[in-house]
Amino acid sequence: MKNHFLLIFLFLLFIACQQQDKASKLKLTVNLSGDYPKTLGLKFDDKLIKQDVKNSQAIFETAIESGKSAELILNDTTSSVRFFIEPKSQSLNLLVDKISIGKLNYLESKLQLVETTKAKNILESFEEFKLKKISEKSFLDQFEKFKSNYPNHQVNGFILSELAYDNLIKFDNLQLLFEQTVRKAFTNSDFERFENYYVKRKKFQIGNPFYNFKLKNLENKLISKNDFKGKLLLIEFWSTWQAENALIQQESLLNNYRQNKAKGYEIIAISLNTNKSEWLKHVLGKQMPWVNLIAEQGFTSKITTELGITNLPQNFLVDQKGNIVAKNISIKELEVYQNIILN
Repeated sequence: MKNHFLLIFLFLLFIACQQQDKASKLKLTVNLSGDYPKTLGLKFDDKLIKQDVKNSQAIFETAIESGKSAELILNDTTSSVRFFIEPKSQSLNLLVDKISIGKLNYLESKLQLVETTKAKNILESFEEFKLKKISEKSFLDQFEKFKSNYPNHQVNGFILSELAYDNLIKFDNLQLLFEQTVRKAFTNSDFERFENYYVKRKKFQIGNPFYNFKLKNLENKLISKNDFKGKLLLIEFWSTWQAENALIQQESLLNNYRQNKAKGYEIIAISLNTNKSEWLKHVLGKQMPWVNLIAEQGFTSKITTELGITNLPQNFLVDQKGNIVAKNISIKELEVYQNIILN
């Protein structure tokens, strides 16, 4: 009887090992069309696997233990967009076009995933969150559940690096997510990118002093943060070429400004226009009554580099002591803070 149970145990162990071994294998079929090369490369974890294209297909078979960030290499200088591979059978379509501009020739690729991956749903939720179609709480709940189920999947590191880069969530939430994420869930490049912007987010998180800037106004005079001691400041970064979503373009903000200016409130609009004349024309034409400054080197200016500003618009609410109260607020949220701080 004991031998009978031992045989059953060994058989189940063998099946489990077989399933585990099978689960660690990737078979990726790439269906190609257009001006594709004769050889295609698959790159992940700093590894490069090359396969010849036969009958408009390249088939890659390799062992991976979890979801990996990957790209297809068309030649030494051209690669596809990033996608995620997982230990299973996957297929995708890749359209390659040869583009000629004068004597310059290059390949342009369009990638379409055919097989659904575990990463698909969380990436879709992330896009919805960025477009403000779902709340921060809803997305973070989904993300934490995904990380719990697939802790080593490199989509986790990708999303964390994006959250830090774009300053999309509060620093406390970013810090907590990072502490709960294992290192192998990051590619080397995602980890370096995350670290860089994590440091910036930590330095200028809510409660910390805002950056002590010195920038030129409409009259070419240098203006600094110290010129506004004792005032509640809404500091908005914007540009004329991306002005439609800026808070300072809303008519309701103008009315709010007029109602609260005498109470010790000021708006500082910092333009990232590299064309100063365009900025002057827009500000004077719109008759913006608040403090208008310009960071003439745009995204490479010292203030944007220090604050880690990578997209527009961005705003900071700074209290009378010069400390950050809130980030990227709406007009309704601004009114709530004004009622608490100014009244």
